[in-house]
Amino acid sequence: MIRLNNYTFSYPEAQSFLWKPLNYCFEAGQIVVINGGNGSGKTTLLNSLCGIIPTAIKGKVKGEIFYLDKKISSQPLNRTASEINILFQDPDKQIFMPVVEEEIAFGPENIHLPRETIIKRIDQLLARFNIEHLRYKKTSDLSFGQKKMVALAGILSMSPKVILIDEFCAGMHEKAINLVADYVQELKHAGKLIIFAEHHHSFQALADIQLDLDNFVQS
Repeated sequence: MIRLNNYTFSYPEAQSFLWKPLNYCFEAGQIVVINGGNGSGKTTLLNSLCGIIPTAIKGKVKGEIFYLDKKISSQPLNRTASEINILFQDPDKQIFMPVVEEEIAFGPENIHLPRETIIKRIDQLLARFNIEHLRYKKTSDLSFGQKKMVALAGILSMSPKVILIDEFCAGMHEKAINLVADYVQELKHAGKLIIFAEHHHSFQALADIQLDLDNFVQS
């Protein structure tokens, strides 16, 4: 499904590539956890897997990342987002619609899904994450944890085949973490590929594959 072929990356100011070349294959129905210390490039790798690097964040790339045998770097981001979507660490960098329902609807509307399909997905996700009471709230009035749940619902409303999640557990209550961990298992059984950068034991325990970037960081 996703294949890294001798892939590595360096930011413009860097003196060397971030990692030794990465060669991995990730398949549908797997949960992958990316491990590594600060500066090991966990977020960089997630941004590479969805095409943000090098499309929006520039630098030097070696190798390629393929999705269904097509180069991710050659695809427009708006096309990639319907298949591969990412939850950022900071929800304020992701949420930009004024009302929760509008935020969750934004992605499906942009891929021209029927209105009844969009409403059904919003209903299901709000119920699944126990945030139905937030439906008509202003996104600017939400707590950090509420924003994270809404942002996650927003990417899942597009029903991407690949879901990338960057440090979800930071700043989250244990109840929300367990709720999402349970849902991730449902997504796995539905054939989704889920890739986390995450240290929390609830997600570490679910991993089919663990990729430790500390083993690849260039000295």
